[in-house]
Parts: sequence; structure tokens; C-alpha cells
Amino acid sequence: MSSISQYVVRHSPRQAEIVGDILKRIQSNELPPGAGLPSVVELSRNYSASPVTVQRAIVHLRERGYIETNTQGSSVSRQPPHLSRFGIVSPYTPHPSQFRTALEKEANHLSEVPSAHGIERRFSFFYEVDHPDESIRRQSELMSAIAEHLVGGLIFFGPTRNVAQIARKSAGIPCVGFFIEPVSGVSNIKLCGFEELALDRLKTAGCSRAALITSRYHSRATAERFMQLVRERGMTTYPRWIHGLHPASVDWGENCAQMLLHGKDRPDAIIIDDDNLVPYVTAGIAASQVSVPGDLTVIAHTNFPHPTHSEVPVIRIGFDVRRLMNLAVEIIETRRRGGNVVDEVALPACSEEESLKRTTDV
Repeated sequence: MSSISQYVVRHSPRQAEIVGDILKRIQSNELPPGAGLPSVVELSRNYSASPVTVQRAIVHLRERGYIETNTQGSSVSRQPPHLSRFGIVSPYTPHPSQFRTALEKEANHLSEVPSAHGIERRFSFFYEVDHPDESIRRQSELMSAIAEHLVGGLIFFGPTRNVAQIARKSAGIPCVGFFIEPVSGVSNIKLCGFEELALDRLKTAGCSRAALITSRYHSRATAERFMQLVRERGMTTYPRWIHGLHPASVDWGENCAQMLLHGKDRPDAIIIDDDNLVPYVTAGIAASQVSVPGDLTVIAHTNFPHPTHSEVPVIRIGFDVRRLMNLAVEIIETRRRGGNVVDEVALPACSEEESLKRTTDV
């Protein structure tokens, strides 16, 4: 019995069976979008159930967007939830997230662009499902949407503590995530190559002394990896030029930049690897009265096509969020059609020029 049937079984086991059977036929495309349904009388005869029970099942599916009714009768919705609705699941983020804002904007953009099959996509956000004070309520809302088949795919844009458990309980709903490490049951889109592309761009520009201001404050491996990448390119950096800031302290980026640029022994390039830091770090650079890009070249992480404000000229490098969202939706729709999808696909960092070219081509 399907999850939706389990939900209504306490009201009427017969109604649950009818709901589950019709839903199964819709989701298997035996009843495709727009297909007419038999009359209540015919359905009553087919299911050996009373017209009242059948009508209640029809109402139940209509309220959830699977069926449309008019004076001619009932038909399958042309935009059924299992084909048109996506759930976007966010982790607990007590601090503002430009990445989340960019994803919201792209979800709205995708809502205005029908799929190749003419389906209008809709997105529901399930915010901070592992919130320390409200996780039970927020997870209950998500699991209810899954059980009621109100979403046809889940997109995780951060590592919630229980993402694997949610994926296991998703009743076969395709799941996509943006994770550093893969999660069982979730197709992963791995964002990669930002530091490499940034350093290559700096080397091409003639820079040789690179600093890093990062939001990955908790990872010593971040500093070690950055130093290794710098050495591989014949450039120079020092531990004192690598600074990590907590997401709650992004405004300290201004002080951090001024400290880096104080005195004669200073870098000729700064990489800012989080767009939440960009307004504050660039304000500190501006206050230092260093010539940009004359004496200092600045690389600013960007979630294209949604840059954050900068107080000085910067070279923008980052990830194309429009491409990211399109890829996530494509993976979900491919899996729903029964197509093969790899467990993990890499999405490399790109320059502003590359992102603009993709947008223009689209």
C-alpha cells in the first residue's frame, strides 16, 4: 500500500485502496496528464465500492493536485505533483546564506520555464529541517509532503544531519544533493575546482603572492591544500596570509583585509572563497587605499548569475547556480522516466565570462 494510502487508511480502508490504485496508475503513466477518468458510477462498479467512498477518494486526490474536475467529469491534472513539484531541503543555517538566496531566485526562474514535456515546475522550500529547536515540526512537514506525494523530487542544498534517513524514507522519490561527500540514495552534484581556477587566473595576471580569506574556518586541511596548490603554480603564500572566518563573523572580514594589507610584506592577490564575505573584505581593501587592480588583484567567489556587492574591482569566479539547478532537475526528471543517472557528477567552477556566455546561449 502506498504512503498516501497509509495516510487515509484510518478514515476508510476502501477509500485508501482506491486512492492508492488511482495514484499508482497516474504515476506509472497508465493515466497520463489530461487523461479522463471513468465516472463515479463506473469507478464504483470497478472498485465494488459505494459512490460516496469513490467520491471521497476523488476529492482527496483533487485536493493534492492529481485530479481536475469540471462539468464534464474528472481527469488527471495536466501538472500532477509527481511531475511538476520539487522540494528543496535546507540545513540549519543561523546566518544569512547568499547560496540559498541564489537557489531561491533560480527556483523562481525555473518556475517560469516549462520543461521539454510542457510541465510547469513548482518548488517548495523546507527550511532548516535539522533546526535545533524545531526539527521535529519541520521534518514532520517534509515527511508529510513525501507521504502525500506532494513532491516528485527532493533537492538537498546542504548536509543536514539526517539526510540519509530522509532519503531512505522518500518512498522512491528521486533525491539530488550538493555535498562534499556522497550520501547513500542521493545523486550528488559536486562543486569543484574553485581554488584551482582562481590561482590559474592569478598566475596568468602575473600575480605571485596569494592570500586566502575563507569561511571554512574549522578545517586545517583547507589551509594545507591551498598552500599546496599555490606551490604547484610556483607562487608564494604563508600561513599568516590564510584566514578563516565564522559565518557569524563575516563583518570581521573588513578588519582581516586591512591586517593583510598593512605594511610592506603583503600579498599581491587575495582570494575570497565565500560570497557572503565579499562585501566586507572588499570594504577593508578599499579602506586600505591599495590600488586595485594595480597593486592588488582580488578574486571574489560568486554564485552566478547573482553576484554580491563589492567595494573594489574584482575578478568573479564561482559556480553557475542556474546550471546547477537545471542539472538537479534534469537528474530528477531522468530518474522519474526510468533513465540511468550516475551517482555523482562534477560541476566545475567557471569565470564570469563563461557564465554570461551560457546565459546568452540559453
